[in-house]
Amino acid sequence: MSTKHFLIICILFPGFTGIFAQKLQEWDLDSCWKRAVEAHPLSGDAVLIRSSTALKVRSLSSAFLPAVELGAQATYQSDVVSIDLDLGLPGVEFPAPTRDQYRVYLDLHQTIYDGGSVRLQKELEQARAGAETGQTRVSLHQVRQMVSEVYFMILLLQEQEKVLMLSDTLLQERIRLARSAVENGVLTTTDFLDLQAEQYSLRQEMEEVRFNLLSARGVLAELLGVEEESIGALRLLRAEVDPESPVRRPELDLMDARLEGLEKTSLLLKTRLRPKLVAFGQAGYGRPGLNMLSDEFDPYFMVGARLSWNIFDGYRTRMERQRVRVEADRLTLQQETFTEQVQRDLIRQRNEAEKYRHLLDTDREILALRQELTRSAASRLGQGVITSAEYLLVWHAEKTARIREKTHRVMLARTIAEMLLTLGMEKEKP
Repeated sequence: MSTKHFLIICILFPGFTGIFAQKLQEWDLDSCWKRAVEAHPLSGDAVLIRSSTALKVRSLSSAFLPAVELGAQATYQSDVVSIDLDLGLPGVEFPAPTRDQYRVYLDLHQTIYDGGSVRLQKELEQARAGAETGQTRVSLHQVRQMVSEVYFMILLLQEQEKVLMLSDTLLQERIRLARSAVENGVLTTTDFLDLQAEQYSLRQEMEEVRFNLLSARGVLAELLGVEEESIGALRLLRAEVDPESPVRRPELDLMDARLEGLEKTSLLLKTRLRPKLVAFGQAGYGRPGLNMLSDEFDPYFMVGARLSWNIFDGYRTRMERQRVRVEADRLTLQQETFTEQVQRDLIRQRNEAEKYRHLLDTDREILALRQELTRSAASRLGQGVITSAEYLLVWHAEKTARIREKTHRVMLARTIAEMLLTLGMEKEKP
């Protein structure tokens, strides 16, 4: 919809402006970050990780609950215990159990001491949950980076569109005055046609910017999970970053969680070398009971305790713990490398921000001079002192200076946003 058509509709239908205003929404970078994270499928992953971890921890806690098992058994044996002893006494025989035997029993096991294995497994699950949550946060941080790239692309196109529209307005006024000057014999028809040709080129450039802007807004709407029509003007980021702000990148939290997991794994491996104490009991009914020479169904029970200690597992455990230490050393090295890279990025970004601040200071001075030169050239064009080609050279220089000033303003904001993301700060700091 062109500006002209929009104004006509607003005059004829005053309520349209209210509807249009409700439909469009202005966005700032922080709201885009938040919305993109909320719309991303991974946003609910942290809740699922917590639920899954709670269930795993609860399952591990059941290791200290008594384990009860009901069993039944029926067997037929090819031979049984028998006593072949002749005492020379008539009618005296030693009984022998039957070859078919039956048993129903209830087994009970209760862990008394496991060397700290269950406790460390719980802590290891918590550390793994922290690593999974950290990985999710890293992925969402990358989503923010994608949003920032599209956001500032749109801002650049928006500012470029504004400059082109302003340039078109100025050129349209020059064409109107040139038409009158041609009629009065001050300018030639060639000068008038030259201005018109430039206007066609300018409007072609405006159409290209509009199509690029439409495409970029579609990408941003997809990232935010909103309708494309709801993406209105984007506000320029106005924030400053404290150079002494601590780095809170999710990648560092992820590495810390993985290091904690490796530490818990090493301690868990160490529990292999500790003794385990289990109490047990069995109660049952069968033939025979505990008296193997009885041929009757009898109830029975027995209780006891079992101590196990794997004293020859030291070598394997030592090798596995050594492997875990190597993994931890590698992860620590990656953490240090990442931190150094972050510091290098911050130094580069601070220098870039300072560069754009200095450029903006000179941009304003250059633009003021270019505007004055364009006004002077327009006046001389109207008097027929210079040709349209000479005027367009000056006009182009002003347009270029205006675009450069807008571009440097957006690039400064983009550099500050990059610093926020590099530091791991999820909000703009006004």
